[in-house]
Amino acid sequence: MINRGYFYLGITSIIFGTFEVVSKSIHGIEAVQLNFLRFLIGGTFLMPFALREIRRNKISPGFRDILYFFFLGTIFVAVSMVLYQIALAKSSASLAVFIFSSNPIFIAVFAFFLRKERPNALILAGILTGVFGLALITNPFAQGFNGFILYGIAAAVFFSFYTVMMRRVTEKFGNLVATTIVIVCGTVSLF
Repeated sequence: MINRGYFYLGITSIIFGTFEVVSKSIHGIEAVQLNFLRFLIGGTFLMPFALREIRRNKISPGFRDILYFFFLGTIFVAVSMVLYQIALAKSSASLAVFIFSSNPIFIAVFAFFLRKERPNALILAGILTGVFGLALITNPFAQGFNGFILYGIAAAVFFSFYTVMMRRVTEKFGNLVATTIVIVCGTVSLF
């Protein structure tokens, strides 16, 4: 029997994997608008589940927590995902998703500097391989280099920063509650 976690991860990967192709096929809507709608719908969907968790666990974020949620939401929704949407609109879907998928490279770097997590030899080898692959695919020295690729790299860097900084609130409030509040705050910030 399949572990339910792997099953849900597989379903999520399939659904999320269609995002780039669907985004490329939507015409007449700007990157910021699409991003706003995406997170408005996502936050609205998650809200009832998060509210149930908040009531069940008697969670009450303080004022400083709310400010931190707005900071994270702005980094994630209003900066990283908008940059990603621009990269997606101005380059191919496969290139944009490959570049954004380089975020584990930057997560390892931010985790080292911000959380004092020391990477082992395998992680360092993965980082070097990832940097080499990223340089090979983006080909920054080629004639006709698409400068919008830099938006994708910036999106990955901001997303990585958000991911590392998010751990503080997920440890305190749990994944569902923290993610929902960040999405809602980010959507308000983007609005």
